Amino acid sequence: MGVLGLAATVYFWVALPDSRYFLPRQPGWHSLASDFKTIIKDRLLLRLFFIGFAVMSGFVTIYNYVSYRLIAAPFELSQSEVGLIFLLYVFGSIGASVGGSLASRFGHNHVLWISIAIMVSGIILTLPEQIGTVLLGLSVLTFGMFASHSISSGWVSLHAKSSKALAASLYLFAYYQGGSLIGAIGGLFWEGDGWYGVVFITAGIVTVGLISAISLIYKRT
Repeated sequence: MGVLGLAATVYFWVALPDSRYFLPRQPGWHSLASDFKTIIKDRLLLRLFFIGFAVMSGFVTIYNYVSYRLIAAPFELSQSEVGLIFLLYVFGSIGASVGGSLASRFGHNHVLWISIAIMVSGIILTLPEQIGTVLLGLSVLTFGMFASHSISSGWVSLHAKSSKALAASLYLFAYYQGGSLIGAIGGLFWEGDGWYGVVFITAGIVTVGLISAISLIYKRT
């Protein structure tokens, strides 16, 4: 895998054309601090950062612990069978494409909250002890999560007035912290209340993200 990554790096280094509109500037802590201060004062960006945190936390936590659920009764799937659930990530690719397309057509603010609502419904669908319903729920939440991420991350880049790279980096920082922190904390809910505990923590956090997205309906796209 490392060799493939290195080969891809060399290929892009050679093949990509020079930047046409990039304007380099002298790096410095003062400039970085000024950009950071501007970003954290932007309420829209802060809400988008939280939305990224919320959707990734729900996604990672569900996938972290659904394996334990599916190898136990009443499902009792094998490890190999459980591993196949990650093929459902294909719905994420579809969600990202559909979400980005609809956001461009109808506006980020109108499509984002719907995508997050779809994700919440997918989480809830995993509750019944029926394998078909669980798989449907995983497919729906995967679709909704990647659609939400596609829209929110794109909106960050469009909205940031200064230092778009820093804004995008802060979004991704929040996004992956959601997966790391809640993905780990979700284990306490799994040990305490089983799958109902996992659904409670994930649906709760993603619902707060949904409320944040609804608050952006009247913001410019």
